[in-house]
Amino acid sequence: SSAQGLLSHIDTIPKGPTWHCMKIDTTGYVMKDPVYVFWHDTLEVTWEIFGNLVFTWHMEYDPYQVYEGTEHEYGEWMSGDEAH
Repeated sequence: SSAQGLLSHIDTIPKGPTWHCMKIDTTGYVMKDPVYVFWHDTLEVTWEIFGNLVFTWHMEYDPYQVYEGTEHEYGEWMSGDEAH
């Protein structure tokens, strides 16, 4: 069936970084529902991005400046003043 085919296709997609969940303690506050925080491990995400060949030619490690005549052009973050 098409649903089974879709589920099989989804199972072939790389999983990526693991999601984590933590219930926030709200001692002293009455809450209608519990509060949860969901997050990824930053190091795991970094490894995933730097290890993904899709991003190989799109990574910038060195700041640069682009000028059109005497006017500074700003595009990506690495071309801005804060990157220097």
